[in-house]
Amino acid sequence: MDPAAARRAWDLRPGDHFHGRTIADVHGVVGLASTPVVVISFTGPGTEQHSQARVAATCTDTDRGHDRLRPLARHWVREHGLVEGQAVDLARLRSDVLIAITSA
Repeated sequence: MDPAAARRAWDLRPGDHFHGRTIADVHGVVGLASTPVVVISFTGPGTEQHSQARVAATCTDTDRGHDRLRPLARHWVREHGLVEGQAVDLARLRSDVLIAITSA
């Protein structure tokens, strides 16, 4: 399977559905071990229904483990001097990693 063709967490947008819930907000941050993660916020009918999930930015719906993009994404984080908790530009991450994988 072409790694660039798979829909990944970094492709999620507000209004999309994730595990049956509607996404209200999406943003990227650096997680543990320099892993870029997507923080997904959900809202329900009341404010008590607000919740979040954190998913590796390169994760697919059918992710069965590590693929070639995950180490490239971690390298991108380190290359840009980002540390845990800092914001990640998901569009730039996606673009740079996909360029790296196709030129390899």
